[in-house]
Amino acid sequence: MVARDFRVDDVVIVAKGTKVTGHVAGGGGRKLLVMRNRPTFKLTDVEAFDGTKLKIRATSAAGRGAKEDRLIEPPGKHDKGVLAPAGTRYQVYFDGNQTIAIKPH
Repeated sequence: MVARDFRVDDVVIVAKGTKVTGHVAGGGGRKLLVMRNRPTFKLTDVEAFDGTKLKIRATSAAGRGAKEDRLIEPPGKHDKGVLAPAGTRYQVYFDGNQTIAIKPH
């Protein structure tokens, strides 16, 4: 869910509490002999005020790099029974230039 309003000038483009859509992209099994293949996610879109789906991408608030799939479990958090602890925050970016129509007041 979106943690705060995203505004352009005085217009709320994406409201606080709006659901963000994504999918789990991997996990389980072994990747190499030593490394485990941990679950990752990819955020895909969020709905703007007018119903337009805006493409997004994310990074962990503590993460770095431009990789599209992110580890669900943030660095320093480890709980085998939970993929993403409640309250975990991720930095989200709009994926490229996108257009929505804003009606004048």
